[in-house]
Amino acid sequence: MHEVRFIDGTPVPDDYLSAMARLVHDAALAIDMFGENALEAANIAQTTRDRPPSSPADDTQ
Repeated sequence: MHEVRFIDGTPVPDDYLSAMARLVHDAALAIDMFGENALEAANIAQTTRDRPPSSPADDTQ
């Protein structure tokens, strides 16, 4: 098996590779099930999840 390295030559840890494999698998599954629009929906959901929660004062404006 080939060793994957970052551009600076350091080896990529196995947990990074596992996480990337899961991401690719999930994206392929989403495309199979829902079409390419599912990726846009997932991107929006991730962006929303990464955004800090708004305070109640923000909702009144």
